[in-house]
Amino acid sequence: MTKRLFWLGVGAVAGVLVFRKLSAGRVSHDTAGSSRNASAGGLVSAVRGFLDDMRSAMNKREGELLAVLDRPAPTPEDVRAVMTESAYAPRHAAP
Repeated sequence: MTKRLFWLGVGAVAGVLVFRKLSAGRVSHDTAGSSRNASAGGLVSAVRGFLDDMRSAMNKREGELLAVLDRPAPTPEDVRAVMTESAYAPRHAAP
C-alpha cells in the first residue's frame, strides 16, 4: 500500500512539474536553452517553486478552515506538544 502511495506521489509531482513547465512557456528550442532547461539546477528550482506554491496553498487553506471553525492558529508549542504525545503514546495491541 505504501509503495502505491509513494509512486502515486511521484507521478503526481512529475505531472505537475511537466504541466507547469509547459504552461509557463519557458521551453526553449535552441541548443543553449535545451541544455539550460535540462540542467539539474533548473529541475531543483522547479521543484522548489512547486513546493513553495504547495506550502502557500496549504497555509491559505489552513487559515480558511480555522476561520470556519472559529479557532486560533496553533502555536509552535502546541504543535510540539501534540507531536511529542503522539510519538511516545503507548501502542495498543489488537484484540
